[in-house]
Amino acid sequence: MKAGESAKSLNARTSARRASALRWESLCRQCGVCCYEKRYTGIFSLYTDLSSPCRHLDTKTRHCKVYESRFRVCGDCRKMTIIHALFASYLPADCGYVQRYRGLFKKRRD
Repeated sequence: MKAGESAKSLNARTSARRASALRWESLCRQCGVCCYEKRYTGIFSLYTDLSSPCRHLDTKTRHCKVYESRFRVCGDCRKMTIIHALFASYLPADCGYVQRYRGLFKKRRD
């Protein structure tokens, strides 16, 4: 807790962070594409190898078996960020993050 900060304001800030994280997570359509190995075909060409899912991905339900601890358990798991949403070539066009942020970027340019 910062000097002069009450427990109530700390709880409010923590709750706001949780709500923001839940909104971010809600963009995911659970397609599972980000849970497959990525491979390079050249210097800058990255593609998703759909024959190589993460060992923690249930390919039938497309849910991570260790979701709550995925970053700790799986060294290859990366947090989805707005940078990924905007620029990652391996994410499909129907990815919720891609649609949300590339769509916003496109609207602002138009």
